[in-house]
Amino acid sequence: MAGFDFRDMFAAQRAAIAALVAVGNTALTSAERMAALNLHAVREAMVDFATGTQRMLKVQTPRDAISLQSELAKPQVEKGVLYSRSLVEISTAAQEDAVQLIETQYNGFMESMNELANQIAKATPAGSEVTTAAIRSTMRSANEAFERFNDAVMRFTEVSEDSVSTMGNATVSAATGKAVRKRSAARK
Repeated sequence: MAGFDFRDMFAAQRAAIAALVAVGNTALTSAERMAALNLHAVREAMVDFATGTQRMLKVQTPRDAISLQSELAKPQVEKGVLYSRSLVEISTAAQEDAVQLIETQYNGFMESMNELANQIAKATPAGSEVTTAAIRSTMRSANEAFERFNDAVMRFTEVSEDSVSTMGNATVSAATGKAVRKRSAARK
């Protein structure tokens, strides 16, 4: 080979730093969204508590008390399910961002490996095609493994979202006595 090019090493370091910054930004964005969701939930809980307390002070009969308890419980169950769904959406979005970053880094790595294989093929004497073929075979195997991993992550995400949705719908239906229609997938 001709010689080591420091520009390639510095470019790889810059790419690694950019990837770390992107991962950090994704984590911070998710944390901000979760904090906003939690603050909103606490604010709603305080308003609901105050409203419920005011309504309880107006109760005059035991029947009214039982009726009020049921009326106050139903919206809380629904809000709890919506809160859980929101948490799943936030974590799913963070996971998708992380997978996208990993895919980008992986694709860059595979391009570098392909370029290295081409350089080795050019620099080696005739008859050493076995080495180049071994590198390319390893790259194909790595690509196949990465695709299987991606498919497994996607299936796991879909199953998790469906489970949370089904469980939430069943909880709301049981608490309120009314059926909840299934939400359609907003992505893709």
